[in-house]
Amino acid sequence: MAATFEKSRSIADLSIALNYKYKLMAPAIDGSITIDWSKFYKFLEKKGHDYSYYYYHCGDCEVDGTEYDSYTSESEKYVGWDEITEELKKEKIVQVVINQQDIDNPIAKDVVDYFMQSFMESISDDKEERAVNEDAGKAGDSTPTKFASAHSFNMTKLKQRTESGHTFISLKFRAAVMREVQLVGNMASWYNAVKNNPQCVASINLNDPFFQHRDINMIVDLDSEDIFSKEVNYATVNIQKKRSSGNPFVEQVTIDRDYIKQKGVKATVTYARGEDKNSDVYEYKVQWSTRGGNVFPANPTWQKGDWQGITLAAPITQRNIQFEGNLDELKAAGFTRATLQVRYYKFGREVETNIPLTVSKNESLVEQAIFTDKDTRGYAYRIILNHKEKGKIAFDFDPKINDDYVYITIPKEIKDGNLDFWDKVRKAADAIIPPNTDGSIRPEHQILDKFLDVIKIFTPEKRG
Repeated sequence: MAATFEKSRSIADLSIALNYKYKLMAPAIDGSITIDWSKFYKFLEKKGHDYSYYYYHCGDCEVDGTEYDSYTSESEKYVGWDEITEELKKEKIVQVVINQQDIDNPIAKDVVDYFMQSFMESISDDKEERAVNEDAGKAGDSTPTKFASAHSFNMTKLKQRTESGHTFISLKFRAAVMREVQLVGNMASWYNAVKNNPQCVASINLNDPFFQHRDINMIVDLDSEDIFSKEVNYATVNIQKKRSSGNPFVEQVTIDRDYIKQKGVKATVTYARGEDKNSDVYEYKVQWSTRGGNVFPANPTWQKGDWQGITLAAPITQRNIQFEGNLDELKAAGFTRATLQVRYYKFGREVETNIPLTVSKNESLVEQAIFTDKDTRGYAYRIILNHKEKGKIAFDFDPKINDDYVYITIPKEIKDGNLDFWDKVRKAADAIIPPNTDGSIRPEHQILDKFLDVIKIFTPEKRG
């Protein structure tokens, strides 16, 4: 490679940009920042494709007196950092309040920028870097090309933020913030400065194991792909490879609906071996973000990986429950509606779904999809009937194993007018407690524990 710098070759026109991130303690000022996440989400939704959800920011993008704070390509509009922050303030999405005595403090703007950048990065994905002075580095121009980091807003992450409503940050306290700095240089210039220093320039063997790279592929199971649009917000995969010395290799990948739509069902990270002599394979753990803002499992454990890849299979599977009844028989007995109440495990929690069959609609069979944990064989169910004169009655729960069809059978005691039985089922109906808004059942009202031997649930909480 050094030989290419000794002659007039294209490699001499090559510039390199090194990005460093570091934490520092932001000084305290008398002020605050408030972010309205719901307004932020609606703001980006309204912008639509013309806005593309991009912001563009670099620590020092001034070249030859020209500030490069925006970039436009054929398909993307990169909005300048100052432009996007000022627009957010104008729309009252971000409200910055600084005490009068600190308004002219030059540190105040930097502190606000520190926190704003942190907020932005928490709801954004990194994009490829962009050159802000594209004519640099060409023949006859020794000016190194300058780059700036570009980011796209992740609407899934932003949607999760809306559940918290507002974020309020007091600037009266010192806090650790992440900063980024870029070092840019011309390769030929760097080489000329150190070419006679044996500690900087040496011959190496690229076949050495030090330079080996291995790809770790994560593939979403085809059966799970559809679940991302119905029950799962995103899946986060953490990977670690312990080295024989030094810090382990660590990486994190998040896959959501937008990722699958844009990049497909496969994600890849590359592990560089370096001086690692540890022959063990990598480890990984997966956590799923579910509807309602919950995560499953709450504390995932590390699993041994395989160089062939990781299959991301959602921990739930879809069941299509069919509920059928004889409408003439129900009508003759005075019943106007039948409800199938289903209890099952989803993401390790007992949840409830109610499937109604209304006699007046003349539909003898109804069908509804539910999502149950993969490590269960079935569910528990009971039938609830509404009588036009005697009110609501409810029968006992029964288990259902590997069968997604339920037929309404009116008990003989009901047909015979057994008063004691009628009294029992009416009391059972009176004791019905509705589930939580997300369908989950409070512990004191759960019933699936009675059927564990049949359903065979083996969640981490239930294993013995």
